[in-house]
Amino acid sequence: MEEEATPDTSISSGMNERYTAPDHRSSLADTTRRLGDFLTRMSERRRVFEISFILHLLLFFMTVMASWTWGLFHLLAAADLAVFFLCILSALRSGFITELHSKGKGWTLLVLFFLPLIIQLLLLLEDPNFSQDILRLQFRGEALREGLIPYRDFEVNKPPLYVWMVGLVSTLFGPSPISFRAVFVVFNSLIPPLMYMIGERSKEANLSGFGWRTGAFAYALWPLAFLEVGLSGHFDPVVMVLVLLAYMGLVSTAPGGESHPFCWDWPPCPLYPPVQP
Repeated sequence: MEEEATPDTSISSGMNERYTAPDHRSSLADTTRRLGDFLTRMSERRRVFEISFILHLLLFFMTVMASWTWGLFHLLAAADLAVFFLCILSALRSGFITELHSKGKGWTLLVLFFLPLIIQLLLLLEDPNFSQDILRLQFRGEALREGLIPYRDFEVNKPPLYVWMVGLVSTLFGPSPISFRAVFVVFNSLIPPLMYMIGERSKEANLSGFGWRTGAFAYALWPLAFLEVGLSGHFDPVVMVLVLLAYMGLVSTAPGGESHPFCWDWPPCPLYPPVQP
């Protein structure tokens, strides 16, 4: 008895199968995940932090020297920002911030103050070319020393605290651009220690995550603040220091170690602009 031949259906079934396009989204997500894992492993090494720290400083000063050429400036500034974030991430992962905290509060505050101070003092050797605000400060300082009355004899679009600050700096050090920039550099260097002290007062326990003390270290190396203050002479750090002092005075520790929410209980009258007649 002869066996009946069974038809080969493999070819026909293969022809009937639908073509499935590759999922580019899953491959992109997988590539991104692998890149994230690689950066995480690299950031856990202390050597990466040391190299990124030095490279960040080199790129920053190269950015300053290229500030007169906008195309090269933007390219170097973008590279510096990328290295800066790698530096902060590696500082967290490698335990550098925890180790810095273990050296003692006084040592940590000195590092957070003098590190940005030295960097910004070097910028005083460069002429400001990002903003004309420093020239307005000089003009208003000279007007105040001549006895002119602000808001009446010359135009000022800032509240009274600004006028007092300009008058005080002009009286003590003279209304020169270098005087204003030097004073603002000192105030800007006070911001990281104040942020660290707020983290201390609020009993911030996590040193391996993003908090006040990590933010203090990040601000001590923040390149945009150096450009805006040390190079351009903006007065924003004066206001920031006063706000941080007010916040630090209002922070109190709860029994569980958490800080009470921040709130204003008094109107900041000196910060209000005057009423024009």
